[in-house]
Amino acid sequence: MRYIRAFLMSLGMFSAIPTPNIWEDRLMPMMLPCLPVIGALIGVIWYGIIFLLRLANVPPLIQGALAMLAPFTLCGFLHADGYMDASDAIFSRRGIEDKKRILKDPNVGAFGVIAIVIAFLLQFSAMVTVTSTERNIYLIICIPILSRCIAGAAMLNCRAMFEIGFAASFKADTKPVHTVFICLFALFPTVAAGFLTATAIIVILTEVLAGILATAWTYRQFYGLSGDLCGFIITVSELAGVLCMAIIA
Repeated sequence: MRYIRAFLMSLGMFSAIPTPNIWEDRLMPMMLPCLPVIGALIGVIWYGIIFLLRLANVPPLIQGALAMLAPFTLCGFLHADGYMDASDAIFSRRGIEDKKRILKDPNVGAFGVIAIVIAFLLQFSAMVTVTSTERNIYLIICIPILSRCIAGAAMLNCRAMFEIGFAASFKADTKPVHTVFICLFALFPTVAAGFLTATAIIVILTEVLAGILATAWTYRQFYGLSGDLCGFIITVSELAGVLCMAIIA
């Protein structure tokens, strides 16, 4: 029962999907390992939306726009917000303390706006390509799973940037078994892709590589991770996955 409650807490925190009002501090260490499960739920809903759009023969550009917005909306634009905050800080090219100050600033700067516009344009183009062809879209389910596996594992194993905050709270009292669970969960979409096509494996590897590089880059910028930086990692890795899917899948 506590696993279900921890999942509902994580779902309520990291998505916009309605959940019961549940919160127990003792279950917080179990919230990060639930991220891949949330990714699986988002992936299934995302696939269902695209399937219904195709079934209804919605015009291609509208299909692409709705399919692009689906994962952002399901997360309440939480990770997009982190992506914008991280972009403001990273592209300011200032010292580490100034970057941390900018990261915590609730106001959106020019770099954040430019970065999210670029991300939206690329993802929109990719989703128009994916939805307007007869290609298999089952792979779309894997993309949010892997992005959250990468971000969750990174948060569990890298130093938290701030000693006080959500990231530090979620990381406290976690155990190696939580990382093992995330890694094992990541095997499911990877193995499933192997049963589809060779190009599906390329998409998976591209997303994983992009996520690892985004993690290493952001950690080098701040010498620690935060919730906003995890949002950056999730957004970048998913963007890499859908772009690769549109190009070769």
